[in-house]
Amino acid sequence: MIQFKNVSKVYPEGNGLSEINIRINDGEFVFLVGPSGAGKTTFIKLILRETLPDEGTIFFDDYEVNALPNRLIPYYRRNIGIVFQDFRLLRRMTVYENVAFAMEAVHQKKKLIKKQVPHILNLVGISEKADSYPDELSGGEAQRAAIARAIVNNPKVLIADEPTGNLDPEKSWEIMNLLNQINLRGTTVVMVTHAKDIVDRMEKRVIQIENGHIVRDDKAGLYVRKKRPADARLKRAADVDSFEQRVRENRYQQRLRSLKKEKNTAVSDISSVEDKKNSREGEVK
Repeated sequence: MIQFKNVSKVYPEGNGLSEINIRINDGEFVFLVGPSGAGKTTFIKLILRETLPDEGTIFFDDYEVNALPNRLIPYYRRNIGIVFQDFRLLRRMTVYENVAFAMEAVHQKKKLIKKQVPHILNLVGISEKADSYPDELSGGEAQRAAIARAIVNNPKVLIADEPTGNLDPEKSWEIMNLLNQINLRGTTVVMVTHAKDIVDRMEKRVIQIENGHIVRDDKAGLYVRKKRPADARLKRAADVDSFEQRVRENRYQQRLRSLKKEKNTAVSDISSVEDKKNSREGEVK
């Protein structure tokens, strides 16, 4: 789906990416984490073809992204939906019109727009807000409208840039549940976030970027990888040593019992032979 091969992007101020090699597969849900200025925004801009790498190659399905001629970039971007922290809805348009505008921009037929927009508004749970304007929506409703606009053209990838940053915890989880549902329908989701609690609870793939480098890529990770305290590691090592010692002691005791049993059996056999010998000697006499 998305692949970076030895990708580097350097800015005069120093921020960017260095020698990135990574692959995001079709249908994955990926969290992109790291401190401000780490390179997350550059990563997204490279996928969107808003900037070009200084070195390396970026692939998106069959597209070699950094080799695309300008005339094909709009067609390429139809594969990608994007959701922002600040919603970026057009204030003079209703929710319906905002979502429809995304289809009009790619020259979809009016008949398809009239069918698709209500379907998507129902999918994200704001059908009743179709005729409302952005300033009449709550934060959660505005983000749902933004998500509807991002997915109305059935993109292969949805990029969510801090989509819960302006929402309270309850609304944040509503949005995360919605993104998870979209992912389960087959859309690849790449989400940039600083929300530790969300990352920890979702248990999705986590890619961590620091100083332009990928420092961690965990399949089902946490926002911050937990480090086992030194005393805990020592205790675990001591427990392992104790366990191994008990195993060796048990084996030793089992061996002793086995030898004792063999000895008793041998003594019993000798006694039996002697008894038979004495019995035969008595009969001869």
